[in-house]
Amino acid sequence: MPLLKIKSIFCKPTADTDRVAGFLGPFAELLDPLKGFLFCVGLFLIALPLLPKPLELAFCCWSIYLVMMAATIERKWFSLTSLPPLFVVVLAGSVRWGFGGAMILVGGEYPAASFYKVFSEHLYQAQLLWAIFSTALVFVFALAHKSQIKYANNIFKRLSNTNYQLVSKVALVAGVFTLLYVLTGVFSGTLDRSGVIYSYWVAKVWRADSLFVMFLRLKDVFFFIAPLAISSTNNTRLRVGIIVVLIASIGAAFLTGGRGIILYPLLYFIFGLWLTPLKPHLMRIFILIFLFVSLILVPAISLYRSSAGFAKSSRFDIPQRVQLISESIVNYGSADLKSRIQDTGGALYACSDPYLFVDPALSAPRAGFVRINRLWQTWLPTMVAPNKASLRDAHMIAAEITGTPRIQSENQKYTSFMCVSYVGDLYWRGGWLWVVSGSLIFSLFYRFISQFWYKLAGMSGLWNLFALVFPATFLIVYPAGSLGETFWLWLWDFPKYVMLIALIGFTGLGWNYFRNSTNHSA
Repeated sequence: MPLLKIKSIFCKPTADTDRVAGFLGPFAELLDPLKGFLFCVGLFLIALPLLPKPLELAFCCWSIYLVMMAATIERKWFSLTSLPPLFVVVLAGSVRWGFGGAMILVGGEYPAASFYKVFSEHLYQAQLLWAIFSTALVFVFALAHKSQIKYANNIFKRLSNTNYQLVSKVALVAGVFTLLYVLTGVFSGTLDRSGVIYSYWVAKVWRADSLFVMFLRLKDVFFFIAPLAISSTNNTRLRVGIIVVLIASIGAAFLTGGRGIILYPLLYFIFGLWLTPLKPHLMRIFILIFLFVSLILVPAISLYRSSAGFAKSSRFDIPQRVQLISESIVNYGSADLKSRIQDTGGALYACSDPYLFVDPALSAPRAGFVRINRLWQTWLPTMVAPNKASLRDAHMIAAEITGTPRIQSENQKYTSFMCVSYVGDLYWRGGWLWVVSGSLIFSLFYRFISQFWYKLAGMSGLWNLFALVFPATFLIVYPAGSLGETFWLWLWDFPKYVMLIALIGFTGLGWNYFRNSTNHSA
């Protein structure tokens, strides 16, 4: 089958291969700190006449420089993964305040009635929050640079010890999990964005997809390791199964009207291609295709789910949904270019941090330790204690800074989820002093956690795979949300996956022991 003859597009890695140099070519020289800085200064000077907002533009260029320096610090680790711990966090932030900010600049002033008008007016202040946080991360990792180099010396030995059969099996299991999650969301309505049914499920604690949501990072894991599993397995049936599940999951997601459930899997798949020995020029082509498709899909899906036809359509009427998708993509070409850029910029920036710098948030007293006394509730699952106060309160803070009273923001039901960033929450609580100190504290903590990643990435079996893929999930689920969300992630969500892997590992050991005992007795 031609579909399965894919290995010709891969090249065999060698021990002297520098994946970054092979991918960037002559531009790899820009990863030198001085050359990279001069490049960003030049980019700023070239763009300034076109985008005459120097502070905002300077922060956009600074975000690019920080991504380059993160790649420099973890350069050796790119031979193992496309998303090492520092790089993925700095990149994910830069997409928001750097690239998203640049799109907001290019789009110009928003209409007076637009939610994002405040974004264009107070962008540089919100960018400063992110700049402090991202700079602190890079600075702390740079200071501790030498301590992780020793673990990177035998990367190719680690690659040669990769258990590709295990990767393929995990990919298939995670893929089936993903497909069942998407299909459950489509046909029950939990993922349907058409209005009434979505509002119904949002207000529920127990939902049709609750068991899937508990381990939703497995969805990101599937799309990230799928390329490696497809390219490395020699089992044709396993390869076909992974490909079928992959296509079916993304195809079904188009019916929901959601953007993230389509674009994020595609993004993870692109980064997952790096795990394979794909030829550099093909990798560049795939990235350009993804960027082109994303710039079309983000506004096109907005048109699709805001159309009258989508609101009236049944989630079971698949032909009608497919027709509406086609019409939205066609109508995208006739939409105003400026509005498309503005919609994309606002969607990428995502967080409502700019509202911190206008009333009512600007004149409100600092929130201090509001809701921090609830940290002990971290280990109480919402499905077990449905009336507990939520630690995941970024949407509550966003509602409050945009004018909703605090009591109401804590008790109302949400059908859409605005958010604030980690540093936005810190500013809301204690101003710039909290932002600086909180950024340094998290940077030190994250560097400490990353040290374990540098060590574990060299282990074999499930722990190696876990160490490889867990930081990759930070591309979408950022490791520092609001202060409450950050505690929730590191005290509940992260240990949950550690225990899951440990349980699977011990179960596997027990099964092997039982099988060996049975064989010996026979």
